[in-house]
Amino acid sequence: LAFPISLSADILTLNARDNGDPTRRYEVCFCDEQADTTLVNMRNDQNLRDEETVYKVTDDRRCSSTGGTPTYIQRGDNMMPEWAGGPESVGHGCVAKCRRGCIEQAGSTCFCDGDLGEFEEALLCLSPEMCREACEAHSPRNPDWRSYNALQATDATKYHECIGIDIHKERNACFLIGAAAQSRGAAECAGTDTLAVYQDFLHFRAVEGAVCTDASDFKQSVGVLTVTDRVQLGVSFILEPGAAGSIEVVTANDKNDLFPPGKSVSSDRITIIDCNGRCGVSSPTTSVSNPSNAALIETWNDWHPVHSFVDAPHNDTEHGNTQVVEPPEVIVTHRYEAAATSHCPGSNLDLDTTMLTIEGARRPLAIHR
Repeated sequence: LAFPISLSADILTLNARDNGDPTRRYEVCFCDEQADTTLVNMRNDQNLRDEETVYKVTDDRRCSSTGGTPTYIQRGDNMMPEWAGGPESVGHGCVAKCRRGCIEQAGSTCFCDGDLGEFEEALLCLSPEMCREACEAHSPRNPDWRSYNALQATDATKYHECIGIDIHKERNACFLIGAAAQSRGAAECAGTDTLAVYQDFLHFRAVEGAVCTDASDFKQSVGVLTVTDRVQLGVSFILEPGAAGSIEVVTANDKNDLFPPGKSVSSDRITIIDCNGRCGVSSPTTSVSNPSNAALIETWNDWHPVHSFVDAPHNDTEHGNTQVVEPPEVIVTHRYEAAATSHCPGSNLDLDTTMLTIEGARRPLAIHR
């Protein structure tokens, strides 16, 4: 059983529990958080990950109100994350940030392509990731929001909790869905608002609880993962295009177990796949010309690494056998009769090309010339 503990651009680190298999092969399964309906309240189970909200997505939908503006969190009640400058910051509202010109600073982006020109009091120009941060910050999970909301309790309709997000598919724009007396997951939209068809939007409903917490949630098989410390991984090999090169696989431990005990020939093999391929799944690349037929996996199966093994000639003394075997005596079975005063013109054997077996060995007849 393994859970991801860190994720970077190209490396996923897992904290795995050994299953006792000496081959260290693990079946990798995938959990679809959108399909997981058995959510766990993380507040009651401190042994699991601290992820208490999942956003269930509905494509081509957005909250709509028959009375005009949907129940979106608007200017003045925007509880934004710390990077926004405080509880009532309106710094990421499209009107305040973009209408008079936005100057991008190091580490920040204006996202002014999200200025849609509608529901301007509620429209935020943020990336999808930052929209979620804003929604999370505007919830009871944020102690700053709880304190701020208590101070403003005189206006119970103003400082709403974020129960979902409507995010534009192509532009950096979103609306935070607010509700004063409705918990997350109770409904798609706030109050009497309903979901309506908007092909440019994705609707995200915030639901309390953690997904993918049980082994039974991981129902889709991805493949088999083999964990090894035999070779050094994460190594980059740079080969000159169009020129011959070599790849040296180096052991990662002191066992030198790339070779069987007492042997100088390794049974390990490698194959080269394209950079966007999947190890163990993708076929070999077609961009390699040596070895021949490099696009076939059979070629790599038979292509052994360079080794130091030398098959020396057989030496009888190595095995304690010093008996010399004499070749058997050649028995002449032909009968010859003499023909006096006669010969066969032009029928003599060519001594240079004729080979005979003499004393158990093939020899040219010319040695007896």
